[in-house]
Amino acid sequence: MVWSSVSGTDTRAAVNPSDTPSPVASYGSYGSSRIEDANSIAVDSQGNRYVMTNYNGIVKVDVSNSIIGSIGYYGCGPSAPAEQFCPLRGLAVSGSGEIYVADSYNGRVLKFNSDGTAAPASMINISGSMPVGVVVDSQDNIYIIDQNQSRVWKYSDQGSYITSWGGYGAGDDKFYAIHAIAIDAADNIYIADTSTGEIKKFSSSGVFQLKMGSTGFGDGQFNNLSSIAVDQSGVLYAADNSDRIQRFDTSNGSYLGKWSEPTMSNILSVSLDGSGSLLAISSQGLDTKIYKFNTSNGSVDVIDKYLIGDSQFDEVTSSTHDPEGNLYAVDTGSHRIVKLDQNGNPLKVWGSYGSADGEMITPYYIKYNPHTGNLMVADSGNNRIQVFDKQGNFLSKIGTTGGGDGQLYKPTSLAIDGSGNFYVTDMANYRIQKFDANGNFITKWGSQGSGYGQFGTVFGIDVDRGGFVYVVDAQNHNVQKFDANGNFITKWGSQGSGDGQLNFPVRIAVDVLNNVYVSEFNNSRIQKFDSNGGYLSKWGSPGGDLGEFAGPGGVEVDTEGNVYVTELANGRVQKFSYPSEISRVDDTVLSTNPFTKISCHSVNQESSLEAGDDGYSYPAGFVDFCLDTPSGLSQTIDLRFKTDLDIDKVVVRKYNSVTKQYSAVSNTTVSEFMESGQRYIRVVYTATDGGVNDEDGVVNGKIIDPIGLGVTTSSGSNNTSGGSSQAQAQGQGGGVNKPNTNKDNSNGIPGVPNTGFWLDSQPVKYLAVALGIMAIVAVAILWRKIAGVVKTQNK
Repeated sequence: MVWSSVSGTDTRAAVNPSDTPSPVASYGSYGSSRIEDANSIAVDSQGNRYVMTNYNGIVKVDVSNSIIGSIGYYGCGPSAPAEQFCPLRGLAVSGSGEIYVADSYNGRVLKFNSDGTAAPASMINISGSMPVGVVVDSQDNIYIIDQNQSRVWKYSDQGSYITSWGGYGAGDDKFYAIHAIAIDAADNIYIADTSTGEIKKFSSSGVFQLKMGSTGFGDGQFNNLSSIAVDQSGVLYAADNSDRIQRFDTSNGSYLGKWSEPTMSNILSVSLDGSGSLLAISSQGLDTKIYKFNTSNGSVDVIDKYLIGDSQFDEVTSSTHDPEGNLYAVDTGSHRIVKLDQNGNPLKVWGSYGSADGEMITPYYIKYNPHTGNLMVADSGNNRIQVFDKQGNFLSKIGTTGGGDGQLYKPTSLAIDGSGNFYVTDMANYRIQKFDANGNFITKWGSQGSGYGQFGTVFGIDVDRGGFVYVVDAQNHNVQKFDANGNFITKWGSQGSGDGQLNFPVRIAVDVLNNVYVSEFNNSRIQKFDSNGGYLSKWGSPGGDLGEFAGPGGVEVDTEGNVYVTELANGRVQKFSYPSEISRVDDTVLSTNPFTKISCHSVNQESSLEAGDDGYSYPAGFVDFCLDTPSGLSQTIDLRFKTDLDIDKVVVRKYNSVTKQYSAVSNTTVSEFMESGQRYIRVVYTATDGGVNDEDGVVNGKIIDPIGLGVTTSSGSNNTSGGSSQAQAQGQGGGVNKPNTNKDNSNGIPGVPNTGFWLDSQPVKYLAVALGIMAIVAVAILWRKIAGVVKTQNK
């Protein structure tokens, strides 16, 4: 059992392993102003674009590609209010700036003012309909195509019925699969039938005029027609699933030509702006782009969906920290890395969609490498790991596409061990790969399945301080533990929402106390386990307030024990802290007696007691820890160690370096417990400012660690000069025993015999255990108030 913290870093942890942290901060924002999973686009007379998404309402974008507003929000149901819609496709803007939405699954068309408020006569309900397209003519009459009834409906701008035409079947005025609608400058109506591949032209009163197109892949033919638009000169633009836009002369239906773009696919909607450009929405789930074609020459610009600020996130899936406290977040949907300072202010943004060095495609994970000071990114879409410095400069890359040793196929996360080796979740190859610090392949393990050492969908991995590897499997709803060579040790978890059960767990993190944190996407919570899978605690529930989660993806524990959770749907990173502070381990020093220095701030080394303490002996050295309590607060020392000593041998002593005197410490609790078959003793005492265990101006916590680890003294965090407390073990007899430096032993520690205990013939109080038998840590807990929490609404 390891209770100590990482050398050279800070760490925080709760006194009780089952404690849960509290939310203290939130970084970034999501809101409704995001373009993803889009289905329709329309343009107003000012050139502003309105992009309708499946789940984020309508996003308004100005001509400089900046998001300037949003309209409505997602919601399905017969009693949904006017600002709530459940669209399949269909969006239009009138000449006066009013916005019309085909609310497909709610069977109605909604009307909004240009400021996004619901307009008078804001709903047109058509019984049994599924509206999937809408246009507005020069008189503000509204034309609606109804997929369920294969009809075109015409209404006035006040919602009064005028006429309709169509129906299911063959014939020039009938449709099999009505899909898209467009209008020209003369108010002629064009209807796309995706089943026949035909585009039919009608007058504004529904009289058939001509048709163009057929099914197929050739010029003038269509493979699943998706959207149409007509410009001022009468040229019709039609998109289909062949990743092209074809042009036709609407006066006679003749084919004019086509445009294509290498990265263009799945065009769902086209619309014309007032500058002679055609805008096309390409959307594949969360990956949405706007293509802008110049209708005079066919040149194209790609407007990425990533119209968000440097402190906003599109789909944030992972975060990490550097020693300075800067946060680095992977914005998967934006194919970029965002660097924020400790207060959430943006410092640096880098990355864009692509496969060149420094570019990324759906990066899923980022990890700070303490051995190099660089950042490692799992660039999943490019099947590689990229390495950057902290300023975002590309340094190197590891991996190529494939299933061979060292090759990767959809890497989703990575972990780094104490030697600099790193482990990669090679998701689509159903395995874990291990590389050395230089990126050379070492070993691999895993195969597809649900048995021991098998994987379904692995998104998360971490390594504890003992080198054990933990892998979380979203598909199998479990966590598996392996040694550093991939040998299976144990696993835990089953699908469900009970304590210890998991529902689509996606990330995992291990703190310095070997507590294991698992983020559950479907249960909207974080669960905490011990290193063998024993359930400890949980926190979180669905929502957008602090402490609540919507799509918790990444979980990370920094070197101070703070827990960071990234949320896909809330587009933010939340920070959680325990109401306590643990000691700083400043260094690991080798000397004649190896020891670890522990302190709050500065550290001074000692090799022996400053003064003798009658009746007590410290034969194997000790470690000092400061406990000067700041004004108005309390601190707790928590001492835990493996030993066979009797519980009545353990006491705590306080030393005042000014008077050179020792004294008893009251309010001390000594207990014992078992874990994994090993007995532990625990010593806990609290010093409250102004209380019996606290003295202003002195250090109130010198802890004796007689295991041959040496000694350090340290100044406290407030008014720290002199004074300490010491944890010791009670022995028999009397007198003072100093370390016997004349006695030698095979352990190489002067003064500590091979038996592990060294006692004088005089009755003494002792706590002496040979190095390697006892593990010990002094934990100082600073209870602090958490105030000023700002509530964050879920958009």
